[in-house]
Amino acid sequence: FSVFLEILSCKGPEPTIRATLESEAVVGKELIVKTIVTNNGEDNDFVVSAAGFESWAELVSINPKDISIAKGEFQEITVTLKPTKAGTQSFNIRTTADGETSSQPVSVTIEEGGLFSTLDLSNMTFYLIIGIVTVLILIFLILIIRALRSPSRAPQF
Repeated sequence: FSVFLEILSCKGPEPTIRATLESEAVVGKELIVKTIVTNNGEDNDFVVSAAGFESWAELVSINPKDISIAKGEFQEITVTLKPTKAGTQSFNIRTTADGETSSQPVSVTIEEGGLFSTLDLSNMTFYLIIGIVTVLILIFLILIIRALRSPSRAPQF
C-alpha cells in the first residue's frame, strides 16, 4: 500500500540570539550592543543585520556581519548604533541563513545627552588648551589694568 505525505514546512531549529548592552545609552554617543548568536542547527553561514532603529539612531557598524557557526557553537557580534533621540527605544537583531530569518527584539532606554556628551573626547585636549589660554589672557589683562591704575611713586627730593 502507499501513503501520501505532505510536508508543510521544512524549517531547521532557529538560532538563539542574546543581546547585552556594553556601553552608556546616551544621545550622541555610540551605543554598543554585544550579541551572541548560537547555532542550534547544522553547520551554517549566517548574515547578521539590524532593523527598526532608523527613527531614533544611525547604524555605525555590525562586526562581523557574515559569520560561519558550527552546530552547537556560538559567535559574538558587535552592533554599534549612534542614538539621535532619547527615550525607550527598540530595534531587532536579525540572522539570516538558508533564506530563513530569525529576529530578536532589543529594547534600550536612551538618556538625553548633556553639553559634554556631544563633544568628541578626542577633541577634549583642544578644549582644555583653549580654556587654559583664555584664563592666562584674563590674568595678563588684569595685571596690566592694575599696573596702569596704581599711582606711580616718583622719588621726592
